[in-house]
Amino acid sequence: MLQRFFMMCWLMSLSLWYIGCQTTDGVVEKYMNYQYHELNMSQEQREKNPLLAGAMDYYLTKDYTLAIGKLQEQINLHNADGVSYFYIGLSQMYLGRYADAITAFEQSIAADPELYDYTSHWYMGLCYLKLDQNDKARPHLQYILDHDVDKPLYKENARILLEQL
Repeated sequence: MLQRFFMMCWLMSLSLWYIGCQTTDGVVEKYMNYQYHELNMSQEQREKNPLLAGAMDYYLTKDYTLAIGKLQEQINLHNADGVSYFYIGLSQMYLGRYADAITAFEQSIAADPELYDYTSHWYMGLCYLKLDQNDKARPHLQYILDHDVDKPLYKENARILLEQL
């Protein structure tokens, strides 16, 4: 329940932040500068998985390099994990390592196709745009439009970006 509340707050704040954003660069930069954080771990979850909890603490304090290291440890100890790969991708993206971020997002989808598939496709599209590879960004943005995404802001921004490519 609390996680759903935080998600709604995040979507509302993102919606307010989005108003007036009209250019491809504007959409991309705003998402690149807005730290994504949907994973809110309960105390019980933190106690069950202190390694992931520590990684998320580093991520939330924007220490992306240490977050990547802890997330990689999590993967090495507990096998492929869509959550860890997804947050590695975000961390790589925020560090400006777009090609590495794309690889991590692909691994996230491969490890758990339904967990972060829309958001992984969204961020892969943004990373390709940052790499000036619009032709590779297009299918990821189109994926958002072609699927019943419960995140209308991603869908609207994907539409805007595709119209401008």
